[in-house]
Amino acid sequence: MSTAGRGVVVMDSAVPVTGVVVTPPVVSTFTGGTLQLTASGLPGDATYSTVTWVSSNSAIASVSASGPVTGVSPGGTAISAITLDGGFVSSSVVTVTNLAPPSLSVAVGEGLALALNWPANYRGWTLEAQTNPLDTGPGTHWFPVAGSAATNQWLVPISPANGSVFYRLVSP
Repeated sequence: MSTAGRGVVVMDSAVPVTGVVVTPPVVSTFTGGTLQLTASGLPGDATYSTVTWVSSNSAIASVSASGPVTGVSPGGTAISAITLDGGFVSSSVVTVTNLAPPSLSVAVGEGLALALNWPANYRGWTLEAQTNPLDTGPGTHWFPVAGSAATNQWLVPISPANGSVFYRLVSP
C-alpha cells in the first residue's frame, strides 16, 4: 500500500479492485428497524476489497462499519460502499417508513380456508407466500400473491398439496 497525495490510497495489489456491487440495490425498513447490506468487490478475487460504508443522510438511516443499516426517521437516502482500493462506489436506495412490520392474524374462513388479515393502514404492502413439503421450514423462493396490495385480507385454501405454507408482508 502506498499514498499518492491528497489522501488517496493506492493499493499495490496483485489483483486490483475494478468495481463494487451493493446488494440489495433497493430496500426498505421502518423507524428503528435494521437490515443488512452486502458489498462485493470486483473481481471476486481482488486482493484488497475492503469498503467503507456511508449514508447520504444519517438523519434518515445510519450504517455501521460492516453494513448493517438502521432506520432513524421516515424518508429515503442512499447507503454507499466505497472501496479502499480505487475508490469505487456502489449504493443501495433505502426507504424508511414509520410503520413497523405488521402482524398477520389467522382465522378459520368459510369452507376449507384460512383467512389472513393485516391492519388496514398496511394496504399497498404485498403479501408473499411459499409452499413447501410437510415438515420443512421456509426457503428462499417467495412469490407475490396477486391483488394482495389492494386489500388487507386473503383467503388461503387448505390443501394437502400445501404441506407447509409460509406468508409474509413486504413493504412497497
